[in-house]
Amino acid sequence: MPACLHVSLSLFSAATTEEIYCDSADWNADVRVRKQKQKQKQKQKQKQKQKKKKQKKKKKKKKKKKKKKKKKKKKKKKKKKKKKKKKKKKKKKKKKKKKKKKKKKKKKKKKKKKKKKKKKKKKKKKKKKKKKKKKKKKKKKKKKKKKKKKKKKKKKKKKKKKSLILTSFLLLS
Repeated sequence: MPACLHVSLSLFSAATTEEIYCDSADWNADVRVRKQKQKQKQKQKQKQKQKKKKQKKKKKKKKKKKKKKKKKKKKKKKKKKKKKKKKKKKKKKKKKKKKKKKKKKKKKKKKKKKKKKKKKKKKKKKKKKKKKKKKKKKKKKKKKKKKKKKKKKKKKKKKKKKSLILTSFLLLS
């Protein structure tokens, strides 16, 4: 209610036009002030609304950024975990391969050793057989020689005996 409008509700009928309205210039000024104040209030309200909106937007953006960051971190963590798992798996595979290789090598070595041993044994056996054969041959040769010698001796003895008989016979006659 404007300051220059003095209206008394109980004394309205008794009041004159001069008492109800002041000078029109003052009235216009008052209206202008009121409008300005209203405009200012509206402007302030709008400013506040805009500020609130901006703040909300900022908050939303921050939240989104935080969420994105969290997601990125989670993804990174997951990737790291996956990489670690992969590395572990690879290491395990490598270890297994190495173990297998070692086992194979060991088996091969064992086989080689066995083969060598077998070969050695075979060689030894062969050598033994050869030796035995040689010995047998030698023995046979010796026996043959002995037999021959004996035969020769016997022959010689017989010849001697024959010669002696002949001589004695000749002497007698």
